[in-house]
This record gives sequence, C-alpha cells and structure tokens, in this order.
Amino acid sequence: MIEWHQIGLANADGGVCLKEIGKLLEGDRVRVQPDLIVVNDGLSLETINKLSDVSMSVEANRVLVIFDHDIPAGSFETAKKQKKLIAFAKSKGIKLETAKGIGYHYLTNQIVGEGMTVAGTGEHFGMYTVSGGIGIKLSEEALVSLLTDGQTSVQCSKTIKVEVAGQLKDGISNTDAAIGLYKAVKALKAEGACLALGGQGYESLDVDSKKVIASLATRAGSGVCVPGDMVDASTEVVQYDLSTVTKAIIEPGAIDNIRGIDGLEKQPVDACFVGGCLGGNIDSIRHIAKMTAGQRIKHGVRVLVAPDTNETYLKAEKEGLIGSLIDAGVQICNPGCSSCLTTSIGVIGDGEVMVSTGSYNYAGCCGTDGSKVYIASTEVVAQAAMTGYIEGGQTHE
Repeated sequence: MIEWHQIGLANADGGVCLKEIGKLLEGDRVRVQPDLIVVNDGLSLETINKLSDVSMSVEANRVLVIFDHDIPAGSFETAKKQKKLIAFAKSKGIKLETAKGIGYHYLTNQIVGEGMTVAGTGEHFGMYTVSGGIGIKLSEEALVSLLTDGQTSVQCSKTIKVEVAGQLKDGISNTDAAIGLYKAVKALKAEGACLALGGQGYESLDVDSKKVIASLATRAGSGVCVPGDMVDASTEVVQYDLSTVTKAIIEPGAIDNIRGIDGLEKQPVDACFVGGCLGGNIDSIRHIAKMTAGQRIKHGVRVLVAPDTNETYLKAEKEGLIGSLIDAGVQICNPGCSSCLTTSIGVIGDGEVMVSTGSYNYAGCCGTDGSKVYIASTEVVAQAAMTGYIEGGQTHE
C-alpha cells in the first residue's frame, strides 16, 4: 500500500498553507506540491511518450498510474498507450492500478482523506472534495512539468463559494441537481476559478449524490475545487436551493445544451447507458434494476450498465441486481468509464442516438461524429430502455 504524503501548498513567501487555498484572491499564484499526482490512460500518446524520458524529481509514492478510460484496451491505440504507461510505472517504481474502475471513485472512496491535495488532467476533480480533499486540474504539459520539477503553480481567477440549501423534491434526481448547479456556476464565468462546495443542503446528501454534483460542477471551468468549509471569504457566492430543482436533460453537441425535460419532443433511441461518474453508483444500478425487473427492455434497443468500481459491482451482484438486469436483456460491462467517453465500449454509429448518464455529449464522444448523445438521469435512461424513446413529462413504472 502506498504511504500517501501530505505535503500541501506554499507560496513564494511561505504564506499560503493547505487550509487556506480557498482564500486565494484574483491574481494570486501558489506553488503546489500535491500529495498525489494521478496519471491515467486518458492522456494523449504524445504526452505518454514524453513520460518515458522524464527525469522525475517527485517521489514515486506520490504518483499513481491508473487505467480507467478504456479497460480492457479496446483499440490498438489504447493498447499502445497502456503498454507505455506500464513501462513508465515499472521503470520509476510507481504504483499501477489497471482494474479498479473509475479512478475518481476509487480514489475518493479509498485513498483521498481530509486536506489531501490531488492533481491530474481530468475534469471531475471536484469529486475529491467529498472525502475532504482538494482537487487540482492540470494541463498535460503541466503534468509533465510537475513530474519533472516536483511542483507546479496554480493561479485562481477568483473564488466561487457554492452554498447548497434545501432538499430535492420527490422524483427529482441528483443528476438533475448537478445539471442545474453546473448551469449556475457556468453563468459566473468560472474559467480558472477556485470552486468551494458546501452548505447545509449539500452536507445532507448521501455520498454518491455529492459525487455526482461535484463531478459535474467542475466541468463549468474551475481549476481548483475545495470543500466549502475551507473558504471563509470569496469573490462570488452561488445560493443553490435543491427544492427548486426541476427535471433536466442535456441535448447532443455540447454540455451547455441544457433544457427542461417537460415538453421535450418524443425522441427515439438506439442505445442506453447507465454508468460513468453520474450513473455508475449502486443507487443508479438499483434504480434501473427495479424499473426493468421481470420485464424485457425494448426490442432493438441496446442497454449497457457499467458499475463505477469493483466494490459497486460486487454489491450489485450480491443484491441480485446483475442477474436481474441480465434477465431483462441488459449488457453488463466491467467497472470503468465505459460508454461515457470511449471509442471501443458500447459505441454508436452514424445516425444513432444514445441517452446516457455519462458526462460527455460532443460529436464523436461515444461513436462516430454522426451519432448523438443525450445526458440524463438514470430514471430517464431506464424509461428509454423500456419504451425505446425519451419523452418529457412521463415516468415509466
């Protein structure tokens, strides 16, 4: 087991400590020595090639190489990248994980602790705050530099504190809440900001709901994400009331194509996906298993369920959910990113439509450029699995 260091943060004068990162004001630049640096198979081949030549100054036990984007390798390109990453990990004495599921969930559940700083190149780093950690987003160039120099710098354009209040109404999902909050944060021009997530309503949510909300919130452009209790000053505040959340869906093409699902014109689908950072949790799997129990999915519709981690998979199996879903005609995938963002697992072709609990919907994110992906809650996806279409204002029983 890796002994995870707790090194934290310091500016040039030694005046910014770990607990004060949320107080960074516009223009501040902070030198960062993360406790954990995450390297995954989502990196470009160009960057992975650079890693083999890196003379690391950072301790090997502050680095983790993890495969989750395309596991097991589903293309020759991925196989090449993973082979090079394995060689990199072996040559530097770095811990390697190839079968833990989605890295964010594995780390949040089992590794990240209070005050721990985690840096990587992905977009869902807000999830680390659920365990009390600090998430930092790096460019691929900055990642290589960090491994070489042992530190990097972070500059936050401003601090945005999110105060979540209230409770979700019956029939409103955590995905609906996440979509609404993403829209609110994006409206504040959050690019490069430090995002602080908290409030009584947020703390009252279960862990999986917090992870769903945090993972999408940071897609609004922030570069750092911290727990709300680390911030006692901010340049802007988002007051977000869960009781006002309504059902939402994100239409194909871009993450900002958000609309209410009520009144949505009937949309036939070819494929349905429950998994990824928004839908691979045990409650989502329970939900689609309940909605499909004793029935068969719509003839001609492909339905894929992918647990977020091995632990979720085993729990679903123990509860009989896996067998029930298989009986309904659902395909079960190994834990990992799966059809959220892929070129090999559950992809769709020209003219095909998928409704997904994944986090991406740009052209080609899960198939050809001529395919389309809607992002929605597990309830909407499960309904589409049974009826063959998305339709606003209806719920399948």
